[in-house]
Amino acid sequence: MVDTFSIVNIFGESLKQWLLPSAIIIVLLIVLLIVKAIQKRNAEKNLDMIRK
Repeated sequence: MVDTFSIVNIFGESLKQWLLPSAIIIVLLIVLLIVKAIQKRNAEKNLDMIRK
């Protein structure tokens, strides 16, 4: 019982160390994608304004 608990504990700790940086990276990527999409949409709007 103690062995499995310590193994789970070690696995949980390493999981936390891996999850936090990867979660931050994923959030940054999502934010970047949203910003790019907004910029693209704004650029298309600006082009429409110029054409008119």
